[in-house]
Amino acid sequence: MVPIMDDADRIRYEIACSRFDLQIQRIERLNSRAAGGAEISGVLMTLFLTLGGFVISNLNRPSLPLELLKLDFFIGLGLFAIDMFVFLWAYKLELYRYDPDPGEITEGDLTDLESNDLIRLLTKHVVDSTIENHETNNQKARTIKIGFYFLGFSIYAVLVFGVLVAISLPR
Repeated sequence: MVPIMDDADRIRYEIACSRFDLQIQRIERLNSRAAGGAEISGVLMTLFLTLGGFVISNLNRPSLPLELLKLDFFIGLGLFAIDMFVFLWAYKLELYRYDPDPGEITEGDLTDLESNDLIRLLTKHVVDSTIENHETNNQKARTIKIGFYFLGFSIYAVLVFGVLVAISLPR
């Protein structure tokens, strides 16, 4: 006769599984944000490179030194490059923990356990995986946050470039 699983053990297992599922969903959301940030950065960098390069090459007799415009242009491009790198770094594949190994459930050490012992051990594995994945996700979120800071600095450099171009136009 198979022993009936303790309700408390079942509840703990279900809670652990739901928390694990939340971390898996969070992985998808974080990757989506990192990819979106990289897309925005790439589009803005391309526009800035194209338009900024055109403006610098076609500006006749600027009232400000051309070196100042070029410096801001290269600073902006550098910030966009750093920003793109940070977003791609955040998007990179991470090692997430999924255990126990499915083979262990049917063919390994777990096959000899009674139902209550099995559910307790599985709960422990799921909780450990959830905690480790949570930390990995937190690190990914911090990296994405840094990427958005650099994106803000990059946009600021573009705005400064625009102001410098407006000031440099002959009157």
